Amino acid sequence: MQAMARRTRKPKETNRRESQGPDSIESVPTVNSQTPGEPAKPSPHQLPHVPTSTNADVSAGRDKSTPPLVIPLDRLQAFVRFVWRAAVGGGCIWLGRSIWPGPDYQTIVYLSFLICAFSIALVGLMLVLAALRWLALACWPGGTRIHVTADAIDLQTGAFGHDSFAWSDIDVELEGDLEADIYESLPPEAIVPTLRHRPTGHNVFGSLQTYGGRPAEELAAQIKPFVLQRLRVQEAAHA
Repeated sequence: MQAMARRTRKPKETNRRESQGPDSIESVPTVNSQTPGEPAKPSPHQLPHVPTSTNADVSAGRDKSTPPLVIPLDRLQAFVRFVWRAAVGGGCIWLGRSIWPGPDYQTIVYLSFLICAFSIALVGLMLVLAALRWLALACWPGGTRIHVTADAIDLQTGAFGHDSFAWSDIDVELEGDLEADIYESLPPEAIVPTLRHRPTGHNVFGSLQTYGGRPAEELAAQIKPFVLQRLRVQEAAHA
C-alpha cells in the first residue's frame, strides 16, 4: 500500500512542474562581445549632436559655417571729415556775411546780392550741421561697428542711426558678370563687388567703405565669403 501511495505522488510532482510552464525558466545573462581592454562603444543615443546647415539655410544664403565679421568704425576719418566740413561751412558763412548788401544799393542789385549771400550762407550752415554729426560719431561712447553675418549687414553708426540690410534684399553685381565659381577662384581683393539694396537702391558697399574707412580692395577681401554665398543663391534663383 505504501509503495502504491508513492507511485501516485509522482504524477502530481510532474504535473506541478509542467504547470509552471516556460515562464519558470530563469533568464540567462547575455555575454558582452566586447574584447577585454577595448573602450566601451557609445550608444547611438549618446552620440553628440552636430548641427548642420539645412537645405533651407543653403537656399536662403545662410551658411552657418561662415563666422560673423565685425568691422570697427574709423573714428579718425570721422574726425577728419568733421574738420574739413566745418572749415568749408564756416568759410561759406563768412563769405555770405561779407557780401551781404547794404541799404544804399539799388533794388535789383540789392536783391541779387541778397539772394547770393543767403544761398552761400545756407550752404555753409548745412555743412556745419553735417560736420557736427561726424564729430558726434568720432566721439560716440560705444556701440559703433559694422556687423556682417550670413543673414544681414548691420551698420551701427551712432549719430547716423542704425541700418540693417538683409542679404535676401541685396543684389550682387560683379565686373564682367562673373559666375560664382570664377569669382571664388580669383584672389580675394581682385574684384570689388557692388551691393545694391533692392528696395531702396542704396549702395551698401559704399556705406561700408564710408564708415569702415578701409580701401575697397581690403574690404572686398573681408566680405568675399558672404558675397559668394549670396551670388550662388542668385544664380540658383535664375537657373
